[in-house]
Amino acid sequence: EKIIKIQALQRKLKARKAFKKTLKSVIIIQSLARRATARKRIRKLIRGLKAARIQSGWRMFKVKNEYKRNRAAVMRIQKLYRNNRDQNELTKSLAAIVRTAQLNKRMANLKESLE
Repeated sequence: EKIIKIQALQRKLKARKAFKKTLKSVIIIQSLARRATARKRIRKLIRGLKAARIQSGWRMFKVKNEYKRNRAAVMRIQKLYRNNRDQNELTKSLAAIVRTAQLNKRMANLKESLE
């Protein structure tokens, strides 16, 4: 009976050692699997960040170009408006000068006819 108990204890210790060894192996395998999964996730995140950065740069480029085009168009419109305004003022000034000259000429003619 004692021998049977000793043999049972020996088998128990042997089984426990094998279980611990297996458990250690399983833990190592799980750890490696988790690490591989984490690395994949990190790579995906980095790719996503790079893509977002590229997309952001492209959107900024498009907006800047649109702003430049709009600004150039506004400046052209302002230039045309100012030129037109200045042309109208010049025309009015010339018309006033011509009227004044005509009045002066009439006045001179009238003075001559009165004398």
